[in-house]
Amino acid sequence: MDSGFFKWIWRFNALAIALAMIGIGALVLWEIARDVARGTQARGVINIEAQTESGPSDIEESFSIGQVQRAGETSLLRFALTRTQTFDYGYSSKSTEHNVVNLGFVDPEVGQTRWLFDNQSRLIVQNEALLRQRNAESDQERRTYGTLLRIVTQDTNEDGRLSASDTSDVMVMKPDGSDIRTLFEGIRGQVQMQPYDRQTELLIFTDAEGTKAARLVLETLLVENVVLLGRPAPGD
Repeated sequence: MDSGFFKWIWRFNALAIALAMIGIGALVLWEIARDVARGTQARGVINIEAQTESGPSDIEESFSIGQVQRAGETSLLRFALTRTQTFDYGYSSKSTEHNVVNLGFVDPEVGQTRWLFDNQSRLIVQNEALLRQRNAESDQERRTYGTLLRIVTQDTNEDGRLSASDTSDVMVMKPDGSDIRTLFEGIRGQVQMQPYDRQTELLIFTDAEGTKAARLVLETLLVENVVLLGRPAPGD
């Protein structure tokens, strides 16, 4: 009888150990699956420092040529320089791709590239052509006055990376990349654009003071009439 009792205890312990091993195995598989799921690709993000659960990780970087197009009505070609980053994360890897960090201009007759910026430390998160008439029925009615850019230069939210979540600067330039100038600083989110009239573009954006509207004169690429859009008073 004692032998049967101890045999029952041994079988019970063996079953408990087996169940515990199954639980531990399932937990390990869950952690592996969670790390693999994290290993997705992202866009519009540049890691300043790759942080993992075990600390910083080395980042592998590469650059490539993105979209190539004619620079307005000029004889130049304009193309984007994109930056790709990859780093290990647990059982998998993370990567960010198609991050535009610079714009190049080249004359096909000469073949020499001129860069808009002198380094690749920025992130271009918005790139919009400034046209005379957006819904023109013919090319004769369409003229490119320049380009509006929204550029992130600092990790303002201190999350270790540059992204559209950081505040940005709004800049304009002529189609060939010349006369680049800053219109606004500390912008939060996307700049909304819509034609105001044939010579003016309406810009709507948000900064620390609130949402604003401004008119951009296409011929000069200068801003006029910046207006802070009012908010209802508390209790109204």
